[in-house]
Amino acid sequence: MYRVIHTGPFITTLIFILMLLFSGSSQAGKINAAYINTQPEPLGSLTLSTAHIYGQTVFTRFNIMGLTLCPGGNGSQCTTPAEQANPIHWGGGQPLDASWQVPANMQPVLSAIQALNPNGDKKLFASMIGGQTNNYLAGLATTSITANATNCGLNGSGVGNIHCAVFYLDQFFTAYGIHGLDIDLEGGNQQGFVNLLTAIGNTTTIKNKYLWSFAPYVDYSGYSAVALQGGSCAFQDNGLSYIAGRQYYSGGAIGFPPQQVDDLVNTLGGELQQASTTNCAATGALQLGARQMVMGLAPYSVLGDQFPHGRGFPNTCQYYYQRNNPDCAAMMTKVISQYPDIGGAFVWTSGLIDPTYYACYMGNALNGTSNDCGQPQPIPGNAGYCGPTQPANCSNPDALDIQAGPIWSNQEAQTVCPQTCGDVSLRWNGQWNTTQPGVMSVCGCVPKS
Repeated sequence: MYRVIHTGPFITTLIFILMLLFSGSSQAGKINAAYINTQPEPLGSLTLSTAHIYGQTVFTRFNIMGLTLCPGGNGSQCTTPAEQANPIHWGGGQPLDASWQVPANMQPVLSAIQALNPNGDKKLFASMIGGQTNNYLAGLATTSITANATNCGLNGSGVGNIHCAVFYLDQFFTAYGIHGLDIDLEGGNQQGFVNLLTAIGNTTTIKNKYLWSFAPYVDYSGYSAVALQGGSCAFQDNGLSYIAGRQYYSGGAIGFPPQQVDDLVNTLGGELQQASTTNCAATGALQLGARQMVMGLAPYSVLGDQFPHGRGFPNTCQYYYQRNNPDCAAMMTKVISQYPDIGGAFVWTSGLIDPTYYACYMGNALNGTSNDCGQPQPIPGNAGYCGPTQPANCSNPDALDIQAGPIWSNQEAQTVCPQTCGDVSLRWNGQWNTTQPGVMSVCGCVPKS
């Protein structure tokens, strides 16, 4: 007999309660952060149900991906007067109407963001995508103006000025309850971000109102937390207190083939050594220490949606049955033991199935606690992209995961899953997932109609 895993209200509530029991007491001290990818727009993996679960974890900070200027971050796509006046978009949807209020079609986004911080004890960052956003910012005028609703509104004299971009950010953050900005550097000339930071630094009220951070996008390009352009010096020169996120992709970037734990420790040490010999243009010696560094751990490889778990990336923590992997836990604990004053850690969540478990063990590693993290569990509704090794109900959040015994290949699934779903009067949605290697797999089953 096959056990049917329902994701209806009762079971959803039960799993949610169990997760709360496993989450331990509230952590204090170092930053325990999660990046939540909201692509494809507007919410991506951030559904309201997963937002409620994230909000009850011991994560102390969330970086919400997807903040761009104009659709795709390309200023040439600002085609309407409203877009030209206020180019900021959240996940592809216009965030504010002409009165600077959240429009009705973006209320689901607002609800999900509010669910991330139900008790008001976490910090929420909007993560600004690099690439074309940087190019758009570089094209804005930098002349000094008075940035207000008149000058920066429809047909205002300040439209197309970097200081209005700062004004838009303030309005956006206020409307959505955002506490800070995280900039994702993505290679190339970072002049647009430098201009933005300079404009923020010249605006005392906004400069001191929000929190600031940045993340160099890839390790192998030469960009790092010490990057002079768009990086640490740009923040320091403009008087902005900041956190620098060192991204580490398990199975990619500094791991192709994957590196071992010691390489992660050495990477951070190398950056701190580089910082000690770096001079910033306006402020001299770069004052970057471990307390300003937030170490990133990816639960999936760079090409995680293409690589099945059998590819052999030992540090990949994407799949909930792998999360007791010693390499995965060791990456976090060894870095923190080597640099006890490190500012914190973050984890990428586009393939993350159990944020409660991750938040708990990261909190233990960061703060020297020993809370019981329980056993990793899949969460209802799915929190990841679709792919050959993703949850079976990925593209159909209301699908049922029907146990089918061990499935060893996609070819075998073509035979096993239609029969498994048919046995319970359902049809296969084309997806399957191994929940216990060599023991159990599940097929995604949906109604026949």
